[in-house]
Amino acid sequence: MRRQGARKAAEKAAFALSRRIAPRPLGEWSDVEEITPAPNPRKPFQRITVGSILDEFSERAWGYEFDLRPVNPGETFVPNAQSGERPFELLFVESAWNGNGGKWQYQLTGENAPSLALKELVDWCKASGIPTVFWNKEDPAHFDDFIETAKLFDFVFTTDANLVPQYEAALPSAKVGVLPFAAQPVLHNPILKAGEERRGDIAFAGTYFAHKFESRQQQIALVLDAAVRASRSLKDGLVVFSRFAGKEDKYQFPSEYERYVEGALPYNKMLSAFKRFKVVLNVNTITQSPTMCSRRIFEAGASGAVVVSTDSVALHEMFREDEVPIIRDVEGGSYLLRSIVNSPEVRDRISHRAQRKIWENHTYTDRAFTLLRAIGLAEEQSDARPKVSILASTNRPQQLSHLFSQVARQRNVEVELMMMLHGIDEQPQAVRAQFPEGVTGQVFQAPKSWSLGKCMNHLVGKATGDFMAKFDDDDLYFENYLRDQINALEYSGADIVGKRASYLHHGQSDSFLLRNPAHEMCFTDFVAGPTLVWRRQVTEGLAFPDRTKGEDTAFLNGAVKSGYTIYSADRFNFVQMRSPSVAHTWEVDDEVIFANARVIAIGSGILNVGC
Repeated sequence: MRRQGARKAAEKAAFALSRRIAPRPLGEWSDVEEITPAPNPRKPFQRITVGSILDEFSERAWGYEFDLRPVNPGETFVPNAQSGERPFELLFVESAWNGNGGKWQYQLTGENAPSLALKELVDWCKASGIPTVFWNKEDPAHFDDFIETAKLFDFVFTTDANLVPQYEAALPSAKVGVLPFAAQPVLHNPILKAGEERRGDIAFAGTYFAHKFESRQQQIALVLDAAVRASRSLKDGLVVFSRFAGKEDKYQFPSEYERYVEGALPYNKMLSAFKRFKVVLNVNTITQSPTMCSRRIFEAGASGAVVVSTDSVALHEMFREDEVPIIRDVEGGSYLLRSIVNSPEVRDRISHRAQRKIWENHTYTDRAFTLLRAIGLAEEQSDARPKVSILASTNRPQQLSHLFSQVARQRNVEVELMMMLHGIDEQPQAVRAQFPEGVTGQVFQAPKSWSLGKCMNHLVGKATGDFMAKFDDDDLYFENYLRDQINALEYSGADIVGKRASYLHHGQSDSFLLRNPAHEMCFTDFVAGPTLVWRRQVTEGLAFPDRTKGEDTAFLNGAVKSGYTIYSADRFNFVQMRSPSVAHTWEVDDEVIFANARVIAIGSGILNVGC
């Protein structure tokens, strides 16, 4: 079977070499705009100036982490005569083919590499006490091409952990580490415009090498054959974006895929295209490395598409299969693709789980911290969990146990519960004793005459968390709720997040609804009050109004007027409970609720929207 697969790939390659495919016009994809960075990017390491030699993709990704200072060949640097201040604190050079806009072309690899200009630059840095770092992002395929350049540097990072022993043998005086690809949330994120949908079904973006990489040819044949078969039952089906469409024959896709080739999109537009497709296909040229996989997995996954891939060791190390599904054969792959494209509830959960894994483990901030820690410019973090102050005001003692259960099940955050007993006779000390294990915080008491806004402001003033979250005492908050909300704050750059698209259980009719479905993953001026999460700085200058009804809406209106941004995150992990037997401060007619929602189920009780 393996020889047959190789023969099939070779036949396709030979045919591709025999002619030149003229790509059809981009058609409906011609209007794809360049990616718009998320607003208010927070550069985590902006205090560190980094001299850099990077290719375009990497420069954009790393540029939101450090204060990058691109270095030119032959450039001379003179420390400040009075302060001794140096032009940058570290030199970061990657395995660049056209570094810094082509200024370093042929100077890092080739017959004459490393160039004299590069050697002089590295020597000057070492003499000035500036750490020098080299990152081979092309490993293992181009280990030999860049090894002579790597020998110049103090610290060498590779994308393939399998090559660490080889680097250590070749560079006995250098410190060697592993630095895989990642996502840059400022560029790679699921943010859409209100009402915008992913209209495309399946995309593949990449280069076909008809003259080499036989294993890659076989993998491309596997995913594309599965996608072609699936496309017969899909509205739009497969679209192939070929970087070298219409150019040299050796880069052209075999004839059976010709009708699906749409042409090329530049990188900045391809990032926007990722947001328009439900599925993005991936193949792995390197299959045995535990750390080397394509940028596409992180970038398309962070952008909200489901990445469906061929198998590799790195995928198993970094993701579960319910985060990045695997195609193993054409027939099974076609069924897999159809089920993902046709089932939003399945698709969106896969995407959401993958994003969570990326936000918490595979961002360029994670990689920057790894790099800085290795060279001594960052300290170890003892506990990276964000601290969240949950603010809860209740006038219903019968809801205490429910509230405690919702707080206790929050994962991957440090929780502080700040609680107000509003007009009820419970003793604060007795209530505090009921807090779940591991939950810190305080309990306060306020007279019934206090407004809910006043209660909230009191809790805000006593809270110590970096983030604030408003909880209602009768709603459902699933275990990943808080961490997902913090992740949304970070990737969106917003000041306040919440859920405008959110689930609601209508007790009287036993109906399960999705409210405002068009307002998911977008910036907005309103989110549901029980889902408010914000950065501490917001309420250092903005208070809840002194009122009991409409205080959340008025708070959000004040935030917008003050220039704060509000982001509506995903719809998962929260259910608002509406029962006729319970008094609600949110007063709205049932007709209005149903008019602005989509009924998901009737008579089934509360569905599981945890993810």
